[in-house]
Amino acid sequence: MRTFFENGYGISVIPRSLLRDIFAQTDQPDSWGLASLYNDTVEMFEAVILTGDHHESQIVYDTPLNHQDSEFILNSSEVDELMEAVRALPKQEIS
Repeated sequence: MRTFFENGYGISVIPRSLLRDIFAQTDQPDSWGLASLYNDTVEMFEAVILTGDHHESQIVYDTPLNHQDSEFILNSSEVDELMEAVRALPKQEIS
C-alpha cells in the first residue's frame, strides 16, 4: 500500500508475511535465512517514508521521523501512528 499526502510526503507499507512468502517461493536456496527473519508472532509491517506522488516517488532518509534510517518495522497501530506523523510533516519544498 502506498499513500501520499498534500504535504508532498507519503508512506509505503507492506506486510512482513508477504515478504516471508516471497522469499520462501524463490528458486534459490535461502542461504541467508531471509524467510526465517519474517516469522513474526504477530502481524508486523515494514514501512518507508516517501516523497513524490503515485506516479513517481522515492524513499526519503532525512525527515525528523526517520533520521537516516529508511525502514520501520511496526505493528498495525504503529503504522497508523506513523501515517499520521507523516501527514503532519511540514510541506515539502519542491526544487
